[in-house]
Amino acid sequence: MNIQARPTGEAVGQGSSARLNGTLESGTLADLVQFLHTLRRTGHLVIERDQPPESASVYVVDGRVVHAWCPPLSGAECFYALLNWRSGRFLFLGGGTPERRTIAGEPRALLLEGMRRQDELQRALVELPAPTAVLHRANDRAVLDREPLSVDEWRLYSQVDGRRSVRDLVETVGRWLPEHAHRLLRLVRLGVVRCESDTHFLAGIVVQRCTADTSSADADGTAATALLAHADGRHTLADIAERTGCREQALIDAVRDLVAAGIVEITAGEEEYRRYVE
Repeated sequence: MNIQARPTGEAVGQGSSARLNGTLESGTLADLVQFLHTLRRTGHLVIERDQPPESASVYVVDGRVVHAWCPPLSGAECFYALLNWRSGRFLFLGGGTPERRTIAGEPRALLLEGMRRQDELQRALVELPAPTAVLHRANDRAVLDREPLSVDEWRLYSQVDGRRSVRDLVETVGRWLPEHAHRLLRLVRLGVVRCESDTHFLAGIVVQRCTADTSSADADGTAATALLAHADGRHTLADIAERTGCREQALIDAVRDLVAAGIVEITAGEEEYRRYVE
């Protein structure tokens, strides 16, 4: 695409102080990089968007991208993330060189890798539930033990809490990340993450407070406090969730930590506890 022909942008000047500005659309950054490479420009490309509010910088020397920065990302990973921006504004200021160089290689190779990642991301998103779908953990130990998870998959799994959506889990600082999408897709395929909440086992587990010491109850302050207030050896976890309005997953996490700390004990439903909570 001819950047100069884009009605939303205008080029000013032809020397080292040349400026280019306009609005950001799908594919604009890739077009800009190719345009600047063709003309062997040197300068600073500033990119901004409103949703979410972010700004980024891309530095070009003799037409090559040498540095990209958008906290907390920098370098090639930052550049690949910027290729996913679909709206915003850009301004290219000619001249000057960056203090850091975090990207090497030809622009063509950089763009090809970025497009490959975009394709991977889109394929994963097609197979995942809708971006707004809220996900829940499968607490059944039999399901979790079918196939071991990597450290990164466990980290993502731990963020599934019955409140976060697919978008929340895959998007980091306003950026859809292919790596997160693929990990989440694998968790969904394994059945350890699902759209439906399965907490039937809470009705069979009864807990009782066995110490007055609550100093270790810091896994989830609200849920831990509610659990301790009702852990009398009579109420099930389902009763406590209904009485207090606590999120069921938060209650599950709290009882696991409180039992491990020796603050509460299971008085009924030990088999359910070992299978679904421990």
